[in-house]
Amino acid sequence: MAVKSEGSALIYSPSIRRRILKWKKFAQSTMPKVSLDMPQELVDDLKIHVGDEHKFVSLADAIRTACRKLLDQLDSIDKMHGRRMD
Repeated sequence: MAVKSEGSALIYSPSIRRRILKWKKFAQSTMPKVSLDMPQELVDDLKIHVGDEHKFVSLADAIRTACRKLLDQLDSIDKMHGRRMD
């Protein structure tokens, strides 16, 4: 199991812990924090894809990936319509 709950504390597997620490170090130096409100059903759907045996290492990773994919799609649409690309 990737995550266990003991009382109010979560215990992560060693592989997830290493990835989280790596991203925290990277995030502190390069990424600003963003806060948003999101419907619980979206959070629940995203969490299905998060964990050791899944595609994303964290909920934040899933959201970042979704944002990147959306921006790629918007860039493609802009290009098809001949809009300026900076």
